[in-house]
Amino acid sequence: MVHCTVLFPGLLGPDAPIAELPRNEWPTNSTLPALSLLLNRSHASAINKQALEHQVLSLLGYRLAADGELPIAAIRQPDAISHHPMVWCLDPVYIQLDREMAYLTDPAELALTEAEARQLIDDLNRDFADVLSIQFHAPQAWLATISMQLTTRAPSEAIARDVNSMQPAGTDAARWRRLLNELQMFLHQHPVNVARSERGEVTVNSLWLWGGGALATQAADIDIVYTDDALFAMAAARNGIAVAPVPRQIDTDLFEKQNLLLVLTGQLHAIRQSDVYAWLAALRMFEQMYLAPLLTALKQGQLQQLRVSSDTLCLTLDRRALRKWWRMQKTIETRMLQLRSQYGY
Repeated sequence: MVHCTVLFPGLLGPDAPIAELPRNEWPTNSTLPALSLLLNRSHASAINKQALEHQVLSLLGYRLAADGELPIAAIRQPDAISHHPMVWCLDPVYIQLDREMAYLTDPAELALTEAEARQLIDDLNRDFADVLSIQFHAPQAWLATISMQLTTRAPSEAIARDVNSMQPAGTDAARWRRLLNELQMFLHQHPVNVARSERGEVTVNSLWLWGGGALATQAADIDIVYTDDALFAMAAARNGIAVAPVPRQIDTDLFEKQNLLLVLTGQLHAIRQSDVYAWLAALRMFEQMYLAPLLTALKQGQLQQLRVSSDTLCLTLDRRALRKWWRMQKTIETRMLQLRSQYGY
């Protein structure tokens, strides 16, 4: 029988006071019946809040310590450097400064081209050859060999948050901060950034070091992962899991495999920007394109179990739970706020 796990970060909304949202702005049980059924009849269980990359890699069979370094560089890197002990991700980023803090912007806003990335990498390698060596993987995904002992945070954890609390820690943390300051000064006056600034585009004003953990995998309970994220697709393929793009509609072909994982991330921009109305729009899209047809498949026996996993909780539904019609149907507003309070929002 088919089991389906849907990873939908931000299901319970952004870090914003959504309880203040006027009641007439909330979707009703009749407008989003599938979401209402999920919230009211599923079994809710707590999960540890972790970086999105940690959640996905764990589901794909990667053995990860709860507070350990993610093996992102090992997944990205070519075989030629696959055994180098000090390979990290070193991604170009834009850090926004305001009066109160410096925070990481969504990498999607950078839109760096391959030509720009390669020019930056060539010049950084020339001027910093004594301390690091950078390799191109994708325009906004670089690799670097740096001999330092550090623990780092994924950039997805730092978006719209104070970067000072997200900096690498460990034995060489002070040495990395000194090097990063030099790298930032170099980037500030680089011709690529000067040209981008003149065009009114976001500049590369810093680099994000992360993902230098060792690679360790085991057999996963997933037969196929549907994702539009290049890193997650690469991670799945590396552990022998079939990969396909996220379907634009749910049909019977989806249930040819036994254990499915759908990674849905289109709502993340709304979550990271604390845009409540964009989040509500994402819920309506989730209902129409994925949740309603998946619940129909569950009712018809094509699907045995559906799990919707978010940041701090997992909601599990099977056919028996669907028959619990005697459960009181709380409004989506009431149930959302209840779950947010119960699961650490």
